[in-house]
Amino acid sequence: MVRIYLAGPSGVGKTTVAEVLVREYGFERVGLGDLCREECQRRGWPEDRRHLQRAGDRLRGDDPAGLVRRVIYQSVVKSTLVDGFAPPARLVVDGVRLRAEAAALRDAGFVGIAVTGPAAALTREVRGHRTEVEAGRVPVDLRLEPGDLHGLRARVGVLMQLVEAIESERAADREAYR
Repeated sequence: MVRIYLAGPSGVGKTTVAEVLVREYGFERVGLGDLCREECQRRGWPEDRRHLQRAGDRLRGDDPAGLVRRVIYQSVVKSTLVDGFAPPARLVVDGVRLRAEAAALRDAGFVGIAVTGPAAALTREVRGHRTEVEAGRVPVDLRLEPGDLHGLRARVGVLMQLVEAIESERAADREAYR
């Protein structure tokens, strides 16, 4: 089972990388930004960056990892224990911005990838939000600069080899501790 989370600030290409993983490697994708957009729609808010951040704050509540705990529950635990289905063999979560989110995903066996590069132009208010400030401090295993789409595909291929090596090493470590 390969589980990946993509971390980084707004506009660096996390969703683009996730889409390549879906199209070319058969991953299922959960976008934290999509969950925030759904919350904005439910509340009748515009889907600008400020309101998306506000929606994320509401979804997280008092638990900084609350949003990803829901994702882990829905994608991994509930599918297996409640619904009786096997969890997806390949899952990518994009939009991770907080250290607590990354820690919860790592505890669930995810490999972290920082997507780096020029970020979107953001207002001072949006840039100062905790999710943008903390995005560069999220613990990860690997780093990826997407560049152009053609180069991205090649880099994602190499990245998948590294992710699979990390997964194998972690599985061997788990076996050694049994």
